[in-house]
Amino acid sequence: MDHNRIKTVLGAVLLILAFSACGNNKVPEVQESTPQPSANVITNTVAPEPEETVILTEEEKMDEVPEKMENEAYLIALEYIDLPIDDLRRKIGDPISEEYVGSCLGNGYDGVLTYDGFTVYTYKEGNAETVRVVAED
Repeated sequence: MDHNRIKTVLGAVLLILAFSACGNNKVPEVQESTPQPSANVITNTVAPEPEETVILTEEEKMDEVPEKMENEAYLIALEYIDLPIDDLRRKIGDPISEEYVGSCLGNGYDGVLTYDGFTVYTYKEGNAETVRVVAED
């Protein structure tokens, strides 16, 4: 299987899981009991070490900018789940590639939009296309 077919199958599976997760199954609550120390037990607690502060030079800060920008687009995309894909496109731009296959969930199409570092899965019916899942690569 080529890379695009794997992404398409993964997208379809994720969409199926997303839509099937709407069931009314309740998970029973499990109550855990915390053992109480007896009067003869002495407990030692150690305070955690303080974290070391790292100060970056201007050059080191600039090296991190592209990674943060990619991560920022992914975080923005997460905010657009269940919203129109056109709104997301205006915010972060067009994907590197996009592919559509007939959906088994309705009369529309499942979309797989590949961005740098993450993939957006959509459902398109008529003129409306909605973001359903955003997955990091």
